[in-house]
Amino acid sequence: MNGNVEEMFGTDGNFDWNRVYTGQGKRDLEVADEKVLELIDALPPGRALDLGCGAGGLAIELACRGWQVVGVDLSENAIASARKNAEQRAVDVDLEVADISRWTPVGAFDLITNCFALPGSREARQSALRKAADALEPGGTLVVAEWEGSTVDFQGACSNDFWTSLDEVLSAIEGLVIDRAEICDVPAHDHSRGEEHSHDCGREAAEFECSDWKAFYLRAHRAA
Repeated sequence: MNGNVEEMFGTDGNFDWNRVYTGQGKRDLEVADEKVLELIDALPPGRALDLGCGAGGLAIELACRGWQVVGVDLSENAIASARKNAEQRAVDVDLEVADISRWTPVGAFDLITNCFALPGSREARQSALRKAADALEPGGTLVVAEWEGSTVDFQGACSNDFWTSLDEVLSAIEGLVIDRAEICDVPAHDHSRGEEHSHDCGREAAEFECSDWKAFYLRAHRAA
């Protein structure tokens, strides 16, 4: 991470993800979240969309498992790293720089994921989640993992609605069938950046204490 956490937020309270990622490939690579993988393990490979794909950890893992994957992220540096990481693993991932709250998926998907990458405002999150729900094939699965805002004690320069909650996400995807929804202790998941980096969802643990935070994991599907 370049700079400290306070510097990551602009005057509008938005997080600057280009200050998080270097664009250098493996240095930015996040290991795919094990709990997210558990939620999708039983699904047959199909067409997948990873919203907020970062440096490609989950998208590349899905591609290695036989999925046809589209990955989208707001950060040019993240996508640059994702392209390098996909090339290194010799897998094809269709990668695009875009704001997921404004970007509209093309076609329908059997799986859509968002792993600790929801936008930093309620309005933008609602837009991204509703578009995701609309882009599911009949029987398609949506998996969302994110910090549970009610347990977060860091505010810094971020806006009042920067943090989300399981209840907020559930309200945005009304109409989908909820398969699983749970709030877990943070140690239940591990986001580490390969051998050179260790981080929690784009924020280094050394920058601020998050041991008391919790995360939620949600899996839902569109009725066939």
